[in-house]
Amino acid sequence: MGYYENTRWDIYSLIPANSKNILEIGCGDGWLGKALNRTHSLNIVGVDILHEIKNKECYDSYYQIDLNSDNFYIHESKFDVIVLADVLEHLIDPKKILNILKNYIEDGGILIVSLPNIQHYRVLKDLIFGQFEYQDEGILDRTHLRFFTRKSALDLFKKCDLQLYSHARNFQYSRKASLFRFASFMTLDDFFTFQNLFILKIKSG
Repeated sequence: MGYYENTRWDIYSLIPANSKNILEIGCGDGWLGKALNRTHSLNIVGVDILHEIKNKECYDSYYQIDLNSDNFYIHESKFDVIVLADVLEHLIDPKKILNILKNYIEDGGILIVSLPNIQHYRVLKDLIFGQFEYQDEGILDRTHLRFFTRKSALDLFKKCDLQLYSHARNFQYSRKASLFRFASFMTLDDFFTFQNLFILKIKSG
């Protein structure tokens, strides 16, 4: 299953039930929007580089925008939730986009960001043996322009005056690696994390 055909249930679970206005950047074929429409009564705006998406009818508005070349502009003004699911790693200047999107966050609103983790043990294992091969998808997707660890992502958010509200992880590891993880009492979870998920708020004061 490719990027555009994947419902991000992990992101779905982070969206507050009382959300009213959601901006989804990098919505792909709109499967998250479709899932939200089934269970929530809200206004959803989608943004992606694609000209047409399969579930376009699930969005109240849809904008075709290339974040690396187009000036970002949408008619809607404020959102209580903005979703950036595996988007920032594809951008030339993720800091610039985050600073733009801050202007669209409602007071008390949140920004949900997921990022692949370059610190994952499988990537590090290959590096030890001198291998760094791009792939069709995953952490080393050939379309990735940026790579993030949990720490470097937090450093980026701090530069944008975004404050961490909560953090979650998507894990990916073998049976043997799982034994090592539990033997380390989860102190090495950064090495077993496939994706980091952040909920952010605009820093007050």
